[in-house]
Amino acid sequence: MKKLLSLVFVLSFVIALCSCGETSSSKKIEDIDGLALRLSQELEFDDELELSDDEYTLSKYGIDASIVNDVARYVGSGATADEVAVFKCADTGSVEEVQNAVKSRIEYLYEGYSDYGPAEVPKINSSVVLINGDVLVFAICKNTDKVEEIVNSFLV
Repeated sequence: MKKLLSLVFVLSFVIALCSCGETSSSKKIEDIDGLALRLSQELEFDDELELSDDEYTLSKYGIDASIVNDVARYVGSGATADEVAVFKCADTGSVEEVQNAVKSRIEYLYEGYSDYGPAEVPKINSSVVLINGDVLVFAICKNTDKVEEIVNSFLV
């Protein structure tokens, strides 16, 4: 009986150790530029997106450069609201500030396109903001359901 209990204990310990793998919540996004590029290539847009300058992006969002280590943004011509932005924040505490800036950007786009291009409003309303640790991903596109799948493929 003692041998059986010992065997059960050892087996349960081994099983417990094997199940302690890294989960997606503990994985991080390392390649900000690659993620933004892939999002710009694989999501569906009504406009052709181009890479935006980092300083220009931060100024458009009203973000202080001291709270962001890296940024990559692809944006359309302005005729549409199509946009992808990935921010690598200086720390997890900065994520909230960047998230607030993204919310302000969404409100700004909503107000502008409500009059200028009301057909864009549904895309703006269904925009996606995902946060993974110190990385924030923002996308306005037709197929928002694919954003998380692409982001998850960049978790290491």
